[in-house]
Amino acid sequence: MRALVVLNADGKEIAETGTADIRDRVAAAFAAAGIDAVVKLVRGPELARTIHEALSPATGSGAPPDAVVVGGGDGSIGTAAGHLVDSEIALGVLPLGTLNHFARDLGLPLELDDAVRTIASGHTRYVDVADVNGIIFINNSSIGLYPYMLSSRDRQRRRFALGKWAAMILAFGRAMLRFPVHRLYIRVLNETQPRRTPCVLIANNLYNLDAVSFGARSALNRGELGVYVAASRRRLHFLVLTVKAIAGRLSQKRDLELFRVAQVEIRSHAKRLHVAIDGELKTMRPPLRYRIRPRALRVIVPPPANPTS
Repeated sequence: MRALVVLNADGKEIAETGTADIRDRVAAAFAAAGIDAVVKLVRGPELARTIHEALSPATGSGAPPDAVVVGGGDGSIGTAAGHLVDSEIALGVLPLGTLNHFARDLGLPLELDDAVRTIASGHTRYVDVADVNGIIFINNSSIGLYPYMLSSRDRQRRRFALGKWAAMILAFGRAMLRFPVHRLYIRVLNETQPRRTPCVLIANNLYNLDAVSFGARSALNRGELGVYVAASRRRLHFLVLTVKAIAGRLSQKRDLELFRVAQVEIRSHAKRLHVAIDGELKTMRPPLRYRIRPRALRVIVPPPANPTS
């Protein structure tokens, strides 16, 4: 197997370990697994360009790799997925981010050496991705409170040199004080549904809401978006909703409105909307057109426990 390995130097684990140490460790792990790997360490904004150049016939050197392996968080994985959809080049994941939702939902090992051994197995399957106005995402996109918090978090980090989690706690407090409620027009199944809500989340396949596996997805290949609309428009009620979510006790009937669709269009009177895409903040012009892309991404995953089943 020939692999391009791109490590996001801005990722949490890489920053904590040290860039030189992690690059050497990753290179050694791939060599030990018998993989012909080119390992590149780049800053976050350079990741997309690095992958694009490696896959472009005009700039790439020789044949494209069999796999593109990305070390970083879900935003980095989503960026790589955007270059690999509808191709036979497999995506490998080194879970080196903060939360690693995509890796967990795929059942990937979270330790580096185990993740490399999984990649060496070469076992792949096809999973769904989603896109909004042509931008690919692997987990979810949201409108409302969460992108507002991301914007506030980034301002606090620049202003006070805070860590990511400290800045996010402060951003949550600011969001609760302001508590913006959006008037949105959600078009599903050829019918427009006006809604006033503090947030809408659009998921690539459905999230579990039970206490045991809250926030995980049991499948990534069911070919549907989950459009979750918060029912609360009052600050106190939303805080109760947040506590219930942390405890894994959200009720789909009482607390959320869910649309299960292949595509959805969201309109607003605002000229621009802050939109979170796999945890990254974007500013976009509505309407926002979301769609599922069934089995469009080839991903390296652990071999089945029972190959004959």
